[in-house]
Amino acid sequence: MGLDFLIFREGKRREVFELAEDLQKAIFGSIELATDSVLAKVRDYKSTVSLTGSQVTALLRELKDQAMGLAPAFRSTLQQVISVLEDDAVYKVQIAGA
Repeated sequence: MGLDFLIFREGKRREVFELAEDLQKAIFGSIELATDSVLAKVRDYKSTVSLTGSQVTALLRELKDQAMGLAPAFRSTLQQVISVLEDDAVYKVQIAGA
């Protein structure tokens, strides 16, 4: 089961990115997450997580940190999501199990 990232930007339609299950395992499988981290909330994706403002910034920072330790193929895929999140026009991200 993948994770869907629905990314909302000012003046644009929402964009959807799916993180495949193998990429999720690479991100979440080998790390200890602080209970207050955004990725800890996302790891248990039984319900949709909505992020705005500083939470989107925190998600971006945490994804960048995790990307550093991933295999090149996974890093490339995750970088696509990171690139979109770096846009200042992003105001909301919803993450849900696919």
